[in-house]
Amino acid sequence: MEKITFKKKLGMILNEYGFRYINKSYYKETEELVVVIATQKSNFSDEIYINYGFLIKIESPGIQYPKDYECDVIGRFPIQVKGEQFYSISINSLSENELSDEVKKIWRG
Repeated sequence: MEKITFKKKLGMILNEYGFRYINKSYYKETEELVVVIATQKSNFSDEIYINYGFLIKIESPGIQYPKDYECDVIGRFPIQVKGEQFYSISINSLSENELSDEVKKIWRG
């Protein structure tokens, strides 16, 4: 899968869960939190990380669209590909259906 296809598919999935694409990241707000999801390209390979951040609104009033690394809680989503868990994924080894299934598993819990 090409990088553009990967990002487009990820955006479509996240839109289903109420995220909006703003400033190169995906955002969703609740009463207490700002949830951020961002992609990060590896400097050393064709792999991509899917990072997340949770900003606690009461701790950071006035910050509406933080970068994932500016949040109170940050991390990377693990993705399973063919039974193995990775924190970075080669977009060439992942089909659109695999990406969709894995991202939806994360949100369903």
